[in-house]
Amino acid sequence: MTTGGTGRTRRTPSKAEVKARAAKRLESIFHPRWSPRDDHQLVTSRDKGISFDRIAVGLMRDRRAVEQRWHRLRVIPCIDRLLEEYGLSTQPYAFDCGVR
Repeated sequence: MTTGGTGRTRRTPSKAEVKARAAKRLESIFHPRWSPRDDHQLVTSRDKGISFDRIAVGLMRDRRAVEQRWHRLRVIPCIDRLLEEYGLSTQPYAFDCGVR
Protein backbone atom coordinates (compact mmCIF):
# COMPACT_ATOMS: atom_id res chain seq x y z
CA MET A 1 0.00 0.00 0.00
CA THR A 2 1.21 3.49 -0.80
CA THR A 3 -0.07 6.97 -0.23
CA GLY A 4 -0.07 9.53 -2.95
CA GLY A 5 0.01 12.51 -0.61
CA THR A 6 -3.78 12.59 -0.44
CA GLY A 7 -4.03 10.59 2.77
CA ARG A 8 -5.64 7.69 0.91
CA THR A 9 -3.84 4.41 0.42
CA ARG A 10 -3.53 2.76 -2.97
CA ARG A 11 -3.33 -0.97 -3.42
CA THR A 12 -0.12 -2.28 -4.96
CA PRO A 13 -1.02 -4.06 -8.22
CA SER A 14 -0.47 -7.81 -8.39
CA LYS A 15 2.07 -9.37 -10.75
CA ALA A 16 -0.76 -10.48 -13.03
CA GLU A 17 -2.16 -6.94 -13.17
CA VAL A 18 1.27 -5.47 -13.95
CA LYS A 19 1.79 -8.07 -16.70
CA ALA A 20 -1.66 -7.43 -18.17
CA ARG A 21 -1.05 -3.68 -18.21
CA ALA A 22 2.35 -4.19 -19.89
CA ALA A 23 0.78 -6.60 -22.40
CA LYS A 24 -1.81 -4.00 -23.35
CA ARG A 25 0.90 -1.42 -24.04
CA LEU A 26 3.04 -3.94 -25.94
CA GLU A 27 0.20 -5.35 -28.02
CA SER A 28 1.22 -3.43 -31.13
CA ILE A 29 4.64 -5.10 -31.25
CA PHE A 30 3.64 -8.73 -30.66
CA HIS A 31 5.16 -10.94 -33.34
CA PRO A 32 5.08 -14.74 -33.60
CA ARG A 33 8.79 -14.97 -34.43
CA TRP A 34 10.06 -12.72 -31.64
CA SER A 35 10.07 -13.24 -27.90
CA PRO A 36 10.18 -10.68 -25.09
CA ARG A 37 13.70 -11.86 -24.21
CA ASP A 38 14.89 -11.28 -27.81
CA ASP A 39 13.34 -7.82 -27.83
CA HIS A 40 14.88 -6.94 -24.47
CA GLN A 41 18.31 -8.14 -25.61
CA LEU A 42 17.97 -6.07 -28.78
CA VAL A 43 16.93 -2.89 -26.97
CA THR A 44 19.54 -3.13 -24.21
CA SER A 45 22.31 -4.00 -26.69
CA ARG A 46 21.48 -0.97 -28.83
CA ASP A 47 21.44 1.20 -25.69
CA LYS A 48 25.02 0.01 -25.08
CA GLY A 49 25.99 1.02 -28.63
CA ILE A 50 26.37 -2.48 -30.03
CA SER A 51 26.00 -2.65 -33.80
CA PHE A 52 23.10 -4.33 -35.56
CA ASP A 53 25.56 -6.78 -37.12
CA ARG A 54 26.80 -8.02 -33.71
CA ILE A 55 23.28 -8.13 -32.26
CA ALA A 56 22.10 -10.15 -35.27
CA VAL A 57 24.85 -12.71 -34.72
CA GLY A 58 23.93 -13.00 -31.02
CA LEU A 59 20.24 -13.45 -31.84
CA MET A 60 21.00 -15.72 -34.82
CA ARG A 61 18.89 -13.51 -37.09
CA ASP A 62 19.31 -11.54 -40.28
CA ARG A 63 20.75 -8.06 -39.74
CA ARG A 64 17.85 -6.42 -41.59
CA ALA A 65 15.30 -8.22 -39.42
CA VAL A 66 17.08 -6.99 -36.29
CA GLU A 67 17.25 -3.42 -37.51
CA GLN A 68 13.59 -3.40 -38.56
CA ARG A 69 12.56 -4.85 -35.21
CA TRP A 70 14.56 -2.21 -33.36
CA HIS A 71 12.84 0.57 -35.30
CA ARG A 72 9.49 -0.94 -34.32
CA LEU A 73 10.46 -1.15 -30.63
CA ARG A 74 12.22 2.16 -30.15
CA VAL A 75 9.08 4.28 -30.50
CA ILE A 76 7.47 2.74 -27.41
CA PRO A 77 8.32 4.78 -24.29
CA CYS A 78 10.09 2.78 -21.56
CA ILE A 79 10.13 -0.35 -23.74
CA ASP A 80 12.80 -2.05 -21.63
CA ARG A 81 10.76 -1.62 -18.42
CA LEU A 82 7.58 -2.80 -20.14
CA LEU A 83 9.31 -5.92 -21.43
CA GLU A 84 10.60 -6.67 -17.93
CA GLU A 85 7.11 -6.20 -16.47
CA TYR A 86 5.66 -8.47 -19.17
CA GLY A 87 8.26 -11.13 -18.40
CA LEU A 88 11.41 -12.00 -20.30
CA SER A 89 10.20 -15.32 -21.65
CA THR A 90 11.90 -17.08 -24.54
CA GLN A 91 8.47 -18.11 -25.83
CA PRO A 92 7.14 -16.10 -28.81
CA TYR A 93 4.43 -13.58 -28.08
CA ALA A 94 0.94 -14.97 -27.62
CA PHE A 95 -1.89 -13.49 -29.65
CA ASP A 96 -4.37 -13.55 -26.78
CA CYS A 97 -3.16 -10.11 -25.64
CA GLY A 98 -0.04 -11.76 -24.30
CA VAL A 99 -1.50 -12.91 -21.01
CA ARG A 100 -1.10 -16.67 -20.48
